[in-house]
Amino acid sequence: MSAPNRAEGSSDRDVLHRFGYAQQLLRDMGGFSNFAISFSIISILTGAITLYGYGLKMGGPLEMAVGWPLVSLLTLPVAASLAQLASSYPTAGALYHWSAILGGRGAGKTRAGAEWVRAQAADPRGRIALIGETMRDKVLLVMAKRAGRYIAGAINFIGSHTLYGRHWGAIEHHPFLHFELCYYQAIDFAIQNNLARVEAGAQGEHKLARGYMPVTTYSAHYIADPALRRAIADYLKRERAYVAAAGSELAAMGPFRKDLVFEQTS
Repeated sequence: MSAPNRAEGSSDRDVLHRFGYAQQLLRDMGGFSNFAISFSIISILTGAITLYGYGLKMGGPLEMAVGWPLVSLLTLPVAASLAQLASSYPTAGALYHWSAILGGRGAGKTRAGAEWVRAQAADPRGRIALIGETMRDKVLLVMAKRAGRYIAGAINFIGSHTLYGRHWGAIEHHPFLHFELCYYQAIDFAIQNNLARVEAGAQGEHKLARGYMPVTTYSAHYIADPALRRAIADYLKRERAYVAAAGSELAAMGPFRKDLVFEQTS
């Protein structure tokens, strides 16, 4: 594999600028520093200790003596290939750029998919901008500021009777900020606008304390393989009973008074 074509006298800065990045790479790490960081991130000692008992139990001494070293050797060519790619295309969006650049025009759908992923990674605001252009009156955006700067936000979508949430993100951590933006503000908006309910997303027992009661959700799937379909169907018989029991148990733990009867009117 060769490095990207460069004009005579071209620098890394020029190459990065063509990718749309400013040069911010610090290449002052020596071999020992590189090894130390890699060793720490991979956490060989804790990983080996944790997996030792599992490997001995599931595979035995032969699997550990032969299998582990063999897999390690086979992994080295993959690591070397990724190292060469990273050296030739030193960009923050590495995987996306590698796929788009190396795919070539003949890659067809693969290249088109890589270009799409690359575009989403390079400009994640594109999708949000499209939402703003086509359905801005159906969007509830809850934002948080600190010292005059936005630090977190949650986007919700307003339905005819339901507020659907929520895509959340933050650049700073503050205790309970997630609950305030994603749950409490959504409930407050729904009450003020006479929406019947708020859908805050599936799962999460912590939502009980924030005023969200358990509701069963459904999905439809087609399993092509008959044997796998029978196995899944058999499992779902027990899973449905468990989900129903768990839902009833969680509902009993809800924060609302049990001696009140609510009547919904249209």
